[in-house]
Amino acid sequence: RAVLLRQDAALARWACERALAAAPDDELLLAELMRAASALGDADGVRSAGRRLASLADDGHELRPETVALSQELLEGRRRTRRA
Repeated sequence: RAVLLRQDAALARWACERALAAAPDDELLLAELMRAASALGDADGVRSAGRRLASLADDGHELRPETVALSQELLEGRRRTRRA
C-alpha cells in the first residue's frame, strides 16, 4: 500500500508540475504540489512550493485559509493560532 501511495503522489507531483508550466501562479496547484512532495518525503519540494506560495502572497494574492493552514502544517509541523 505504501508503494501505491508513493506512486500516486509521484503521479500527482508530475501532473502538478506540468500544469504549473501553463499556470505558474495557480494557488491550488501549488498546494497540491506541496501535498505530493510531503507524501513523497521531499522536504526540499515542500519548501520550494511554500516559497512560491509565499511569493504569491507577497505579490498581493490573498491565499485561501486552507492553503495557509496547509503551508503552516507542512512547513512548521503545526498550524498557528490566529490572533483576534
